[in-house]
Amino acid sequence: MNKRFYIAGLFTLIIQIICIPGQNICFEPDTGTYLNWSPIRTTAYPVFLNLLQLFTDNWKFYSAIQLILSSWAVLFLIFELSFILKKQSLIWFCWACFMLNPILFWLNIKILTESLFLTLMVCIIAYTLRFVRQEMKNHKTLVLLSVCVSLSISIRPAGMFYLPALVFFIFLLIQDKQKMLPSIFALFIPCFLIMGLSKAIYTSQHGQGKSLLDAHIFARGLMIMTEKDTPLLPPNLQKEAPQILDLNKKVNSLQGFNLRHLIRTRQEVMYQHQLNHQMTDQDRKQLGITLIKNNFYQYFKLTSLHFFHLWSGFEVCSQAESDSYAQQNKNWTKINLVKDFSWQDTLVKKRRVFPIAWLHWGLLIPLFIISFTAFYSIYLRIKKTDTPYLRLAGFFSICCIGSSLLTAMVGIATLRYTLTLTPFILIIFILWFIHIQQSKSSPSLPETA
Repeated sequence: MNKRFYIAGLFTLIIQIICIPGQNICFEPDTGTYLNWSPIRTTAYPVFLNLLQLFTDNWKFYSAIQLILSSWAVLFLIFELSFILKKQSLIWFCWACFMLNPILFWLNIKILTESLFLTLMVCIIAYTLRFVRQEMKNHKTLVLLSVCVSLSISIRPAGMFYLPALVFFIFLLIQDKQKMLPSIFALFIPCFLIMGLSKAIYTSQHGQGKSLLDAHIFARGLMIMTEKDTPLLPPNLQKEAPQILDLNKKVNSLQGFNLRHLIRTRQEVMYQHQLNHQMTDQDRKQLGITLIKNNFYQYFKLTSLHFFHLWSGFEVCSQAESDSYAQQNKNWTKINLVKDFSWQDTLVKKRRVFPIAWLHWGLLIPLFIISFTAFYSIYLRIKKTDTPYLRLAGFFSICCIGSSLLTAMVGIATLRYTLTLTPFILIIFILWFIHIQQSKSSPSLPETA
């Protein structure tokens, strides 16, 4: 790859570091739980921040390091794309799509898991391209790919979907099944080692593990519980049952799909941060699972609403939450949201900054293209008429859908969760472009090993 790409990348990185904005942009309400490593947070990102804190307490230094890592990953991806794209103009276009992307910059400056998660997503794409380019024979590349996937899981459990997706992808690529066993070992051994180390570090810091997953499952159960489920609540929550049921009834009776889906997110936050702290993790999780089983159809509808919310680009929050995050963290006091809940307060639209403001509904376009790509690539694979580029695009599309679905099933839909999929969305468009351009010529990437 031409040295000019690296020089331009370095120049862009310097400009980005200079343009790191103030604390009210780079900090979010969750930032403190990572800087202080709350027990509800997984290992990798708090450890990363703790290592940086050995050098300085200047948070802009943390954002700068995240930008440096992201730029390195992007240049690595452009290097791999240069083996596919023969024209310098196309390589420059891809370089600009990643290096000058305002969404990636906006996420990489924040003291949140999204920054490192994004960087690892770019590395996963690059190593996948390299593994295919090397005709699926280089197990060292597969080990490095496994390391990236494992670290992404340690940062955000939503990365867990990439591991089975990768196994399925390798199964489709490698025709000689005798070669599959070494590939599976190369993929899983680093994963087990890293996840084991991650758990050991967490245990040494916090002892018994805690997780937001239990809180999310519990919150989902309360969201869909009915009067017949009331006896399942523990004694200390029985007194809240009438208010919970009344709130559920009001939300379900509201007219209009959008209104219901907006309020459900706020209602779920209320349950998660208030009621669930009155139970142990294990009891909370078990109750949530039981409530979900008893009302599975409602759970399916709620998951669908969250999936749509992830791709609609629309959020709401109270007026108080729209104030400066730094001021909010300083003066925030816990209130009883069950009793003080206000419909008018819920429907205040969240203030947005560029590049988020223009994304409302716009994400539905890539969602349609991603879904079409996933199903179309599967259809072509069944007919054995797929091409390497569409096969890769289909794999990345399935990763996007699977990650969003996993988030919708257990987490609260937040737009930035979808924006972390930006590298996958970009590479899918690039692979479609390559496929269209080279549909009449022989592909550069191998069909099989």
